[in-house]
Amino acid sequence: MDRTCHVKDWFSVFKRLRILVMLAMLVALSIVFKLLQIPIGNSLRFSLENLPVLLAGFLFGPIAGAMTGMLADLVGCFYRGDTIIPLITVGMMSVGGVAGILKNTMFSKSTFPHILLSVLPAHVVGSMVIKSLALYWTFATPLPILLLRIPTYLITGTVESALIYIFYKKRVFDPLYGWNQRQTQ
Repeated sequence: MDRTCHVKDWFSVFKRLRILVMLAMLVALSIVFKLLQIPIGNSLRFSLENLPVLLAGFLFGPIAGAMTGMLADLVGCFYRGDTIIPLITVGMMSVGGVAGILKNTMFSKSTFPHILLSVLPAHVVGSMVIKSLALYWTFATPLPILLLRIPTYLITGTVESALIYIFYKKRVFDPLYGWNQRQTQ
């Protein structure tokens, strides 16, 4: 069975209520994971907040991944009373979008290397480049601190990839396949 999304399906996922509910749950889970972050010094943190965003991109395509990232960031900012920084929101969107594009086109197998090759470039683009630029321009975060984000997100991305691989190996997502097909009952 071909479990990859095709470009025409990337927008059609928003027509199914079940998928919208699942995406809302992934947004909420991302917010909870951000609240459970582990601070590393004053400027860095370890958080699995991107894991639900990556899952949205993997399971429902890059548009769903990007929208999940955007909503997780915006709702999370409203919930915590933080200022919305548009470039950080774009970074969250690109994590879900890039992972969704790579997983659903180039690396469609559910092997650990394919998952890792979908997650790490998403973190390079979204977390290491776009969000780091936002931190530099908004808060004047020093370059040595920003460079520490590279190993942090390499470790985070590897942990997230391992968790996603375990989820696939344990067939956690099998009930979700077919949610974007019409019910004929």
